[in-house]
Amino acid sequence: MFETFLKNMTEDIRWKQRFSNFKKVLANLQFALNIETPDITQKAGTIQFFEVSFELQLNHKSRFN
Repeated sequence: MFETFLKNMTEDIRWKQRFSNFKKVLANLQFALNIETPDITQKAGTIQFFEVSFELQLNHKSRFN
């Protein structure tokens, strides 16, 4: 019973960490998308933020399906 409790607590913490990471990356993506005339490095960073946010979203969503 205690092992189940610890497992649930660990999963709860991981869920919160994943969601927190997703929110941070999404905020960075929104910031990058608001740059009026991005240079090549900023464009590459925007693409990277999109890729990471998409991957985090898929991983987060797959936990609940």
